[in-house]
Amino acid sequence: MSSVTEKFEDSGVHWIGSVPDHWSVSKIGYFYEVQLGKMVQPNKKSETDKLVPYLKAVNVQDSGLKYNDENKMYASSTDLAKYDVEKGDLLVCEGGEIGRSALVDKEYKGFVFQNSLHRVRSTFNNVQFLHYIMQAIRNSGYIDVLVNRLTIAHLTRERLIGVKIAIPNKGEQDVIVQFLNHKTSEIDTLIADKQKLIELLEEKRQAVISEAVTKGLDPDVPMKDSGVAWIGEIPEHWGLNRLGTITDKLSNGYVGPTRDVLRDHGIRYLQSLHIKQGKVLFDKKPYYVDESWGSKHEKSKLKKGDLVIVQTGDIGQCAVITREFEDTNCHALIIVRLKEHVGFGEYLNWYFQSNYGFFSLLSFKTGALHPHLDPGRIKNMKILLPPKEEQENIINYLNREITDIESIINIQKKIINRFKEYRQSLIYEAVTGKIDVQEMERKIEQEEVSSS
Repeated sequence: MSSVTEKFEDSGVHWIGSVPDHWSVSKIGYFYEVQLGKMVQPNKKSETDKLVPYLKAVNVQDSGLKYNDENKMYASSTDLAKYDVEKGDLLVCEGGEIGRSALVDKEYKGFVFQNSLHRVRSTFNNVQFLHYIMQAIRNSGYIDVLVNRLTIAHLTRERLIGVKIAIPNKGEQDVIVQFLNHKTSEIDTLIADKQKLIELLEEKRQAVISEAVTKGLDPDVPMKDSGVAWIGEIPEHWGLNRLGTITDKLSNGYVGPTRDVLRDHGIRYLQSLHIKQGKVLFDKKPYYVDESWGSKHEKSKLKKGDLVIVQTGDIGQCAVITREFEDTNCHALIIVRLKEHVGFGEYLNWYFQSNYGFFSLLSFKTGALHPHLDPGRIKNMKILLPPKEEQENIINYLNREITDIESIINIQKKIINRFKEYRQSLIYEAVTGKIDVQEMERKIEQEEVSSS
């Protein structure tokens, strides 16, 4: 195991760098036995062929091997012996999420594996050590060097067994694997806790929005039955209005082909991919049109305060148009412009982010093969609407409350990313011999004793 006195030498492999001089550097095929899986056989080739379950690339996940379907193919007795799956094997994706690997952690008696997977075994080396190496290869980006992603990428057996790696003797492999199992489990638990907190915060976000746009902000206001089971009681002075009666504009943006329309610069052109959770995220993938084209298509031009709703794909996502995006054009979005005396587009933006508003909108979708929203249909949906002054109070309240909640969520996401980066770094450092895991554990134990 490497230490302060350990001698290092260049491995000759770019993604690995230097390794302890007693580690061996060679191709995966030198250390491990690799078998590509069986091509799917939907029909019998002989009377003795059996219909058996099989594992494929989708079953190999970062969280482990997941089998919850009934994939079956025919296989001969020779196939069953050649393509069997045993506890302790490593399965590596040949296609799909290339290079992703998972350990077989239980018995899969009678199973075979498809040719979208490689099975890895070894008598002399720790297979789980290679599992961590494969994670390091993927995290380093070296997997993109191994396969051609400009076409349909595959990690063929020839390429996999030809990958150069560095490993110590099996005793050291076992120590490193034990260390990484322990540390990655701790990190994964911390990540899961943060993800659970994010889920709770998302639920709180939804509850705050839904409460504000269906009950208002005054807990003492007189209530009445809304007549809608989903809502229950609403403030007595609120009304239910057909969307078509409270809008000056309710129409599609531009819906024609855009192949010859889009430009690298010009007038910003909003599409469904820019609309997410009440916001316009234009920097995600900007599109533009010529100013002359934009001027000719007034129907698709947006004004400050307009609400845009995604028609197809992620149906029901919406955002209000701020001054920044005024006079932009839009594509295949529903434009909702409230009558000025009725209210604010920003209020509708919050309304459609509530459970009631969102699922009411989805109830108007049409088209079995290609579900979408149509302005002619949603004009008949009932909108729960408080007076304009009260809408403004709700807008201000939600802007404050939801900003605070989203700020906490974003902090948690950053923490998760740092945990993931640390996890990746730890795996890389351990499987390339750049840290002495035994010394590291000793230091951690000493720190724990000192702090207790």
